[in-house]
Amino acid sequence: MHPAATGLPLPDPAAPLVVCDAARTARLLEPLALVEAIAAAARDGAAGRLFSPERQVVPLGEGGVLLSMPATAPDIAIHKLVNVQPANAQRGLPTIHGVVAVYDAATGRPLCLLDGPEVTGRRTAAVSMLAIRHGLAQPPREVLLIGTGVQARHPICRRCRPCIRRLSSGCAGARPPRRRPS
Repeated sequence: MHPAATGLPLPDPAAPLVVCDAARTARLLEPLALVEAIAAAARDGAAGRLFSPERQVVPLGEGGVLLSMPATAPDIAIHKLVNVQPANAQRGLPTIHGVVAVYDAATGRPLCLLDGPEVTGRRTAAVSMLAIRHGLAQPPREVLLIGTGVQARHPICRRCRPCIRRLSSGCAGARPPRRRPS
């Protein structure tokens, strides 16, 4: 889906790259529109109009990994780069950092950078809503959300409630961080 269809900024060719922090990324990825965009992308993928190779995993210092996830469509290209660094928990830093670069497919010109964890969380919630909508004959009476970490902060958004009758939430205990032997 082209950025104009999702509300992403389309700068003129001379404009600088637009960099979106988590808050701006969240504002751009309206929940119901994102559910519809993911449904359209699934149809495009099934029709062979999207190309998304397997995720590359590259070692990163102190037991971390860099994840590279490009994808292209006829009108747009994205490249999600995520660094997962388990040692950051001991530093009081997030375990996951990342960006999603958005490009015009015709020119290859970078359009914007989005906050990776925000995109991931909202995408996960939207895919959950899509699964509920298409996987059940009728909207469920309740949905129980269980999770921890970054993605747990992005439960099925209240604005997506037309898909369900009552929203319940829950949590599960997380495993304690693994400690390295001294």
